Amino acid sequence: MIRYNPMLDEAGKVIRWYATGTDTEDRKQIETLRAAEKRALEMIVDGARLNDVLDHLCTTIDAQVSPSVTTALLMDPDGTRLWPSAGPGVRREWISAMRPAPVAKEAGLRGTAAFLKQGVIVTDVATDPGWPEQYRVLAIRNGIRAAWSEPILTNDKRVLGTFALYSAESRDPRRGCQATGIPTGPGKLQSRSFRKFGRGQKIRQ
Repeated sequence: MIRYNPMLDEAGKVIRWYATGTDTEDRKQIETLRAAEKRALEMIVDGARLNDVLDHLCTTIDAQVSPSVTTALLMDPDGTRLWPSAGPGVRREWISAMRPAPVAKEAGLRGTAAFLKQGVIVTDVATDPGWPEQYRVLAIRNGIRAAWSEPILTNDKRVLGTFALYSAESRDPRRGCQATGIPTGPGKLQSRSFRKFGRGQKIRQ
């Protein structure tokens, strides 16, 4: 939105006009994420499954980052595996191949993010040496050319799971997300939802 304002001299005569701009689209996206969190907490209070709550959050984020899609994986109680738990926009063939995803330093995008407890970015699945070779062709066939994963952490840095975003283009998958708070927002939203849901809940595989 562009707003024009006059610049006046001492006599009150307009000597110049200047414009100020406000990115209303970015503001709307931020408000949408906040509304999604509020709705997620309402779902939890109403007794919804954690998987359904995370599906709701992924669907909301997908609408902001389209054509990219997102997914969430939750940590198994044994701490060594991640189970796909949300992400209706991700193709089922890819989801099935990730059941479960091992947690290790060189275990692929999500497993590495959980192991290191930090974000992992792959800008080109076709050439990145850290992408597991056995999943390279499968990923490309399912429209995944770049990817980004962030761990979902508690306040004391315990890993609850991971959030991932898949792009159909070979590029920095975070591009276009910065203004909305999405680089940090989803993991934090899902972490808060998980804690509100309550510890000790069984992950529905």
